[in-house]
Amino acid sequence: MMRLLGRVALVTAAATPAGSAIVTHFGGAGASVIALESDPTCPLAVAEGVSRALAEFGRLDMLVSCDPTVEAALVGGRSSLPPLRARGGSIINVARPPDAGDDEFEMHAAAAQHGGIVALTRSMALTYAPHGIRCNAICLPGTARHGWPASAASFNDLARTALHLSSPQAGFVTGAIVGADADWRAA
Repeated sequence: MMRLLGRVALVTAAATPAGSAIVTHFGGAGASVIALESDPTCPLAVAEGVSRALAEFGRLDMLVSCDPTVEAALVGGRSSLPPLRARGGSIINVARPPDAGDDEFEMHAAAAQHGGIVALTRSMALTYAPHGIRCNAICLPGTARHGWPASAASFNDLARTALHLSSPQAGFVTGAIVGADADWRAA
């Protein structure tokens, strides 16, 4: 089904397993996809991705920030807001909860990043809903960042969730924090 036909998406951290799955699923659903493989925390790199979408397609409808850090979500959101405000659209941030495999300080850092992405996503949803911009987050299983458990199934589930949240069928869904983790860990 071509649910995203005629829409343009920017996917950051596109070389990661999650980013790659999203690029594949969005393209298969008819979207034109700009796959940003450079540093998603670099404002210039993300701005270049937005500029490329505007130059090649004349629009940007969706941003999917696949680097589970607050900094990447902030940079992506800031760079994509001008064209999204013009037409409305969707921002999806990927979050990663703490992982039992992390050492205790990595767990604290992951918890802070996860909580920050959740708070940022909800704040953006409230702020930008009047502009027709929906902001949602998808939570990976804790071990997905480390290749959990080397299965493309979890990344395909993440991509299908992102596809739904970006589609017109989720036109009134904003501020949602969705777990794509097979109930492995609550979002």
